[in-house]
Amino acid sequence: MKSSKIAFIGGYAPVSSSIFSLYAKKNNDSIFINLSDNKVKKRKNLFDFKIYELLKIINLLNDRGIKNICFIGKVFRPDLSNIKIDNLLIKYIGQIQMAYLKGDEYLLKLVIDIFKNQNFNIKSLINVVPSFFIGKNYKNIILNNNNFDENDIKKGVRLLNSISKYDNAQSAVISKGYILGIEAVEGTDKLLKRVAAEKKILKLKKNEGVLIKIPKKDQSIYADLPTIGPRTLILASKAKLNGIAIKKNKTIIYDRDKCIELANSLKLNLYLL
Repeated sequence: MKSSKIAFIGGYAPVSSSIFSLYAKKNNDSIFINLSDNKVKKRKNLFDFKIYELLKIINLLNDRGIKNICFIGKVFRPDLSNIKIDNLLIKYIGQIQMAYLKGDEYLLKLVIDIFKNQNFNIKSLINVVPSFFIGKNYKNIILNNNNFDENDIKKGVRLLNSISKYDNAQSAVISKGYILGIEAVEGTDKLLKRVAAEKKILKLKKNEGVLIKIPKKDQSIYADLPTIGPRTLILASKAKLNGIAIKKNKTIIYDRDKCIELANSLKLNLYLL
């Protein structure tokens, strides 16, 4: 029988910790390797490392007899001037420097390739914890559709696909063809707050516009998938948007049942692309 032990690797945050806790209930030999700068209080099977401490991470995985890896949570690129090179990292330092200059997506793909080269199996989150996704069996949850949403979604998808080559945003807000905002480094929450403020200035009181949140074009399914949760829906409602559009099986849904309940209670369309 194949081992179900998994090492979750990435930033330890509310969504990723929730996913780890759920999986660890049935597979208590699994571990979480936290690569974020925020250290975590002592917890069983949770370890803090720097993203460049490859040899230490791989030694831990081998000691634990873990061959399956699942990347999760946001990981910020480290300051290259602080990197301490070990015997494994030195083999890849040139590639890392090149990927670093290109952006997060290239760096994540390289890290995945390094673990594959070290004979580890990379698992997609959708196959590990499917309860955090909305799949093909779900229909669009639409309550107050209007004729503009479909065009706004198409424009948002085209926009995000066109700028994805710059390793840029996963989110944009489009309303009646107007671009009200594109997600930058600040994240989706602040994007929605910014849109809410802009709407007040423009005195747009009706529910209009859609938040489009999708993976970057040709993005790997193994890391940095877009995420929404109850807070996303609440902020979208406060921004007086008409809906949210996401990709089936490619968007992490934090507290999925609560999100569906909120979509109904807030009369917020949930479009599944």
